[in-house]
Parts: sequence; C-alpha cells; structure tokens
Amino acid sequence: MFQPLTNLLFLEVTVKKMLNLIYKKGQSRVFFKIIILIFIVTFTGYGYSWAEEKKTNKSPQNTTIKNKGLNNKKIESQYDIRPFNLTVEKLPPNYKGHDIKKLYHELEKKKIPDKDEFETQEAYTKRTQSLFSAVPKDFYAFKVVEFAYFNYDAESQMIEIQVPTDYSDIQRKVLEKGIHDSIEGGYDLRQMEQMKKGYMKRKNLILIRRVDEGKSTYIASNSFGVKTKVTQHRQTLYDLELDNRENFWKGLRNKIGERVIKINMPPHEAKNLKENFGLLLICRLSHLTDPYRNISNDLSHLEPTLDEPEEYYSSMNFVSVELLEIWVYHIKSGKIFVQEKVEQAE
Repeated sequence: MFQPLTNLLFLEVTVKKMLNLIYKKGQSRVFFKIIILIFIVTFTGYGYSWAEEKKTNKSPQNTTIKNKGLNNKKIESQYDIRPFNLTVEKLPPNYKGHDIKKLYHELEKKKIPDKDEFETQEAYTKRTQSLFSAVPKDFYAFKVVEFAYFNYDAESQMIEIQVPTDYSDIQRKVLEKGIHDSIEGGYDLRQMEQMKKGYMKRKNLILIRRVDEGKSTYIASNSFGVKTKVTQHRQTLYDLELDNRENFWKGLRNKIGERVIKINMPPHEAKNLKENFGLLLICRLSHLTDPYRNISNDLSHLEPTLDEPEEYYSSMNFVSVELLEIWVYHIKSGKIFVQEKVEQAE
C-alpha cells in the first residue's frame, strides 16, 4: 500500500539530479531521453500498483447486486393451496381461488400405466394402487377472470351477472357488434366456423386462465399475390369442462341463452360492486377413481385473412369437474353476495 508514495519520492529525487547534470554538462539530448524513460517506468508501476490496491480493498458487499424483480414463485403462491371450505362466511381480500394450471399438470402426472404383458394382475394392482388412491376429493374454487359480464338496470335496481362459457361469448359478440362488421364481425365469423368444427359446439367450457406464449410476425400472400403482414399469436388456455352441464343450463338464462345470476341492489352499492365483483365457481373433480380421466386437451388454429391478419394457435387444456356452486363476491373486501347452488350430475 506504500508503493505509490515511494515511487513519487524516487521520481522527484531522480528528476532533480538529472536536471543538475544537464545544466552542468549541457548534454541535454541524452539525459532528456533518460528522464522520459524513468518517467514512463515509474508512473506505469504507480498506476498498476494503485489499481491492484483498489481491487484488493474492494468490499464483496459492493459487488453484490440484488434482484428486485418479481418472484414467480411468490406470484404462483397467491393462489389458494388449501381445500376450499364451503362454509366460510367471508373470503380473504383479493381472493384468487385455486390455480387450474397447477391442478391440470398435477393430474397429468397421474396417468395410469397399461398392464405389462409379463406382469401379474396382483403386481399391476400394487404398482398402480397409489395412483388410484391419489385422486383429490377436495373442493376447488376457480375465479372467472374473462367475459364475466355485469349489467345493471337502475329502474328495477337489478344486477345481472353472466356466467360465461366459450360458446356464449362468441354469440354475444356477434349480437352486439353484428356479423357484417368488417373487422370484429369477420373475427367472429371465423370463430363461428371454428364452432362448427366441434370445439366450441360442446357449450360446456368455461375459460379460467389464459397464458400468453408470445407472438411473431411474417409476410403472407394469397393466390392473387396480394401480400400482408400477419401477426401470429400463441397461447395456452385452461378451461373447466362441466360434467353436469345439463343441470347447469337449467338455471336462469338471458336472451342469448347464457346462465345469469340476478341480485337486487341500490345504485350506489351496485356501482361499487361492478368495479370490484368476482365470480367464483366451486367444483370437485368428476372422476374420483381415475385422476387422469379428469383432463383432456385439444389444439385450435384460427387462420388469418386479408381483412383480419391475426393468426391464433391455441393449446387448450380441460379439467373435467362437477360445478356445485356459483358465488359472487366483492374482491377487495371478500364479502359474499350470492351462493347459488348447481345440481350435481345424476
């Protein structure tokens, strides 16, 4: 650590001596070169020693950078991880319910393997017994995060909340925007065509979670050589597939055939609820003897057009459930307004 001070003293003494010699003997050229050389060597050593000292004395704490970004595990943990209690009188503030994505992939791991040709029935039963007994018999609560429409009639002071299925959401868009609209109508018509192919014909799917998997763009052309820029979207959808759909559709329905819940409420309270309402679906798994039977999947491709150059690739994952109750609650306070029962499948 004393190296810089020593070098400076040495440089000062050396320069003074050389200047005296130059003055006395007049050999300026030779001694000037010597001084320059000493100057370079000395200061090079000084710089190196100083840098080394800084590096040595640097505290490890100063080099530590803490990651202040969002913790994915913390985000996932915001979902309820306990069995749902049907007897609660109030929900926790900002209640999110259970994570359908997590449940789907847990059930995916419980596929019952086929019996091996060289395996006895006793050995097969023993090998698969743990999977058969591992079916969760708990109640689940899933929060609807898209397309839960809220309408209020001030004259009758009546709230109407729609319980959305994938099929009815398309119907609503067609009725509200019109099938001849050049953009939204075209998009809806393509989805209506998709319904005819079978996916949305089932009318018993309720979207719970949508995971955006990214997007990209490319240039496409039709048979006439007309080119356009297409945006390709990729997403994964997680739906509840209602096993007791017949009983679900027996409830109160609106003009487009969608099940609705009605609540009588004064205008000022209704306004507050509209900004903070949550729709919760209380379910249990349909198949309690074979966990893998509770899940299924499909793929969907929505092709682009010149008028609507948006392409969608959707990976769809379904969890088969019996819908037991439909709750309406205030998200911020947790207050429960409606607990409507749905008959179980016979």
